[in-house]
Amino acid sequence: LLSPFDQEQMLGIAESHAIKAFDKIKYRLPFMPDTFGIELETPIFRLRVGYIMADFRHHVTAHLLQTVFQHHDQERFEVFCYALNPDDRSAFRRRIRDSVGDDHFRNMHGVTDDAVAIQINGDLVDVLIDTDYYKNRMSILALRPAPVQVNFLAHPGTSGASYVDHIIADRVVAPPDHALFFSESILVMSHHYQVNDHRASYPVSHSKSVAQIRAAEGLPLDKFVFCNFNGLYKIEPEAFELWVRIMTRVPDSVLWLPHEKKKRKNN
Repeated sequence: LLSPFDQEQMLGIAESHAIKAFDKIKYRLPFMPDTFGIELETPIFRLRVGYIMADFRHHVTAHLLQTVFQHHDQERFEVFCYALNPDDRSAFRRRIRDSVGDDHFRNMHGVTDDAVAIQINGDLVDVLIDTDYYKNRMSILALRPAPVQVNFLAHPGTSGASYVDHIIADRVVAPPDHALFFSESILVMSHHYQVNDHRASYPVSHSKSVAQIRAAEGLPLDKFVFCNFNGLYKIEPEAFELWVRIMTRVPDSVLWLPHEKKKRKNN
């Protein structure tokens, strides 16, 4: 999404990546259990939903998702998590694991793609939601371990994969007139596609005043604060120029950015 390509080119790149992921495992398809590829049926008890990613750790995606799992209606949904990354012993991973239960949190680090897919299929997952960013393990989805497979959150662009059915988005990240450039059908959220639980990550402190919090962060007490906490590499010159123009029209304002490496900060 940071590259200077148009929508058609981005779709082509995604499709190429998805095809490579399929080619990596297609020889395994005849050897997968017979339960693979079966269409979704009305669940007898609860709908089984699985979340898969390599960022069940101290990472922005886990920050956003950390309390999502506990908000599923337990009478209607049964939730599984498939962690492709090692245990970093962070509070974020622990909170997620505790919310779904140890028996529903699968540590899949170091496990082959087909073994992960067999685990997902064996858990009878109805809907598999891929919340990974880099999509390095797309081959797992290419094996079709779940009847319905969904792209969500970390990478709001198309997966380009015929084996991913839907993408959860909104009208900003996936405008209706761009639907042609998504391989998935777009499930449009009414407001914003991104979940965010800042109250869990950064609970409001009632022991400190706003002035004390600003002082601790080196922020002026009497100015309006604009902020953006994305990685600095995501800020394009055009966007930064627009921000500066806005700030010139807002007297006594400052821009608060994350502190990164000295070279980036100086730039």
